[in-house]
Parts: sequence; structure tokens; C-alpha cells
Amino acid sequence: MKTFIFNLILLSVLIGNIFSMEFKSRPFVTLAGDNYDVDVLSPNEGADLSPTHICWVNQKDSIYTIYLKQISPNISQEIIVTSDSMRKSNLNISGKRIAWENIKDGYWQIWYAEINFNNNLISIALFADSLETDPQMTLSNNHIAWIQKGRLLICDYSSSPNDTVVIENKGCISPDIIKYDYSAYSTEQTKIVYEKKNQGVSEIYLAELNTSLSLEWKKTKISNGPAVNPKQSIFGKISFQLLQDSIWTIINGFFHNGSFYNTDTVKIADCNLYNPQAFFYDTPTKSAIPYTYPFVAFESDSIAGGDDTEVLISTRTSSYEDTIITISKISGLNEHPNITYLNYQDSSKIAIIWTNKNNNKRNIWIAESPFRPKITSIRNRSNTAVSFILKQNYPNPFNPFTTIRYSLYHSEPVKLEIFDINGRLISILVNKKQVAGDYTVTFNASNLASGVYIYRLKTDNHILRKKMILIR
Repeated sequence: MKTFIFNLILLSVLIGNIFSMEFKSRPFVTLAGDNYDVDVLSPNEGADLSPTHICWVNQKDSIYTIYLKQISPNISQEIIVTSDSMRKSNLNISGKRIAWENIKDGYWQIWYAEINFNNNLISIALFADSLETDPQMTLSNNHIAWIQKGRLLICDYSSSPNDTVVIENKGCISPDIIKYDYSAYSTEQTKIVYEKKNQGVSEIYLAELNTSLSLEWKKTKISNGPAVNPKQSIFGKISFQLLQDSIWTIINGFFHNGSFYNTDTVKIADCNLYNPQAFFYDTPTKSAIPYTYPFVAFESDSIAGGDDTEVLISTRTSSYEDTIITISKISGLNEHPNITYLNYQDSSKIAIIWTNKNNNKRNIWIAESPFRPKITSIRNRSNTAVSFILKQNYPNPFNPFTTIRYSLYHSEPVKLEIFDINGRLISILVNKKQVAGDYTVTFNASNLASGVYIYRLKTDNHILRKKMILIR
């Protein structure tokens, strides 16, 4: 616990000079009609040059169309997922699925589409029908969660809505499930943040399930005071709006070992802040060279006054002051920022994608900045920068499969090995040269006994190790 808290404090101390991050913005989707409800499938896992996709709703006259498009490493043509006269909203994409809500005859429906990205084959199915209230559906790569008359419900894709699990019985709204969860071999791990009203005041809760430890959902209140609109980033942070002195502020932090740690409170005088989305990766080292630093993106009332709204980002400088950068820089209503990686053959970028409404038309905009991370070792407090990140395996403990993720920041030879606790080599999972990008490797321990194992990632100049636990 002390090490974790130290890491959070060190993160705030080491982040500096955010002004070196230059975002260049441009119009991105300008199809005729309104373009809105954009969501992003980020390359959080996969092989070399993992692609990034976006989806959005287009309304032209009385026709509502859902589009899907790959935006990196290559740009594809728009693919029509579905198109009809039913109003569509709350678009979600995760894994190989897109889900959305229709309104038909005064009732809500939840639909989803299975996507084969190799040949663009799309299979559409109705998931839930005749819902009396807005389900506020949220989607992960294994589960759908939604609200039904104040109850928070969840089920996996292999089940029907009749086989749902009730997480909370009343007062729930605005759920957001972590996009990359786990469900395989009788083991489930997932997390949902949501609002729950207590005596008329909305507060933020986290519900988490890890069936390798318990079959019960663990629920924890993580806010203090009126709070709304919780979000989980794919990068491991939780953000939400907190009302302080009649102004909406942004809270940004981690949940760890049963407690929420607020690493940053973002405030702008006389401005309300909305719809936070956090970007985070392993701790950057202090350097005079411009690097990418963790930040939180959000929308706000116009700093200059008037009716416009703006998309901004914030991070903590070494002097513990919030540094704010305006991303949108265009007139109109700038809303609902999303954050994603864009991987290319020789580089990576961080992109912020949002909706701009101007002159009664909504378009989608994008702002991009080179992703230039620099990582330091917390354990030895060295200023020596390594060229990769090795993440904790997931799930952990596991039986018998687990996933190991790592990221490379330039092309180099890589070896990923498994050892037992006595240092005996068990398996070599990767042994080849790989380009910059995010990688996912599945380890099968079906022929091993319960115990602690070590996985080691090695390049020409650096070695990182982590422990994992196999429980039979």
C-alpha cells in the first residue's frame, strides 16, 4: 500500500511542462446531416499495429445511420452498420461488437452488432425490447450492463436478458463498464462505476467482480459529496464530476485495494466542467525533452464567456498547479471528448475526438499529438529511460489462462519468458523483433501446478519482471 501511494505522489511530482504537448485539430467526420454519439475502439490489445476504429450516428432527414470506420494504421471507407427511421442513441463499441439504443413506440430497445473486421461482415441482433425507461446501456468486450427501473443489471453475450445478474436494486443511473474485462473458463473479472442516489443526492460507486476470489459483487462508494457522470478509461483511471461550491469540478484518480485515491481535482474559476475522460500510462520521467504526459480531457463552459462550450485537457505540473490547454479552439458546442491511440508504421499518436455543434449542424473533430512516452523505474528511482512497458497479467490469480500485455515504443528484439519461483525456465512465449505498438500474449498453464511464477520481458538493453499466481 505504501508503495502504491508513493507512486501516486511521485506521478504528480514528476509530471511537468505539459505545454510541450501540441495537439493539432481538424474536422474529421463531416457527412451531410448531424454526426453525433461517437465512440472509439482503442488498440488496448492485439498484435503489431493494432487498428483503431470509430463509430457514430448520422441523422439525415428522418433516417438514422450507424457508421463504422478504421482510422489507423490505415483509413478505411465508412461501413454502414444499420440504417432506418428509428432514433438511435448511446452508441458503444468494444471488442468485436457495437451496441446502441433505439426508441420505438415510446419504449427503448437495445441492439448489438457482431463485427468481423477482416471482411466487414456484420450480424445484427435485438438484445432487449420494450424497456420502459432509458437503459443507459454500457458495453465491454464480454458484457452488457444497463439500468432497468433503477436497478443495475449485467449479463454476458452468451446469455439472454432473462439470465441477468442484479448488481444493485434501486437508485442507479449512468453506469460505465471497463471496456476490456475478462470472461473465460469459469472466471470473470469486471468493474462498473455508476451513480446511486442516497436521500436525493447522487454519489459514485464502483462495483467489481473477481470470481477467482469471490462469487459476490463488491460495491464501494468512491465519492464524497454530490457527484455524477462517472467514467472508466481503458488506461486504468476513474473520473467523475463533483459539485463543489455550486460549480462542477473534475475528480481523477485510481481505485486500489478497496480505496479510491484522488490524484487530481480540476477546477476552473466560474466554469462548470463535464464529461471527463482520462489518459494514463506508466509514470514518465522528468525531462527537458518534450514527452507525452498523463492528462484528463473534459468539456467546459466557455472560458471566454458566451454560450459556447470547449474541450480542454488538464494535468498537474511539478508545482502542483493544474495546467489547462484548450483543444477545440473552434466556436460552437464542443462536447463528449474521447481519447485513443493511433498506431502507424513508424510512429504513434494520442488523439482526442469530440462532437462540435455549430450553425445547427454537428460534426466530429479530432486533435492529434505525437505519443512520445519516457518511462522510469519507480523501484530503483533511476533516471534511465526504458523502451517498453510490462503490465500486470490479467486475471491474476488465474486458472489456467492469463493474458500478458506489454507496449514497445520503438522496434527492437523482444523475448517474453516464463519462470517458476526457483528460476527454472518454463516457456518462451515471444522471441523475435517487433515494431512499436501494444501487444497481448495468452499464457496457458494447464500443465503446471499451483504456485507463483515469474514472467520476464527482455530487450537488448532492459529487463522487466512481474509475478503471477496460478491457483488450481
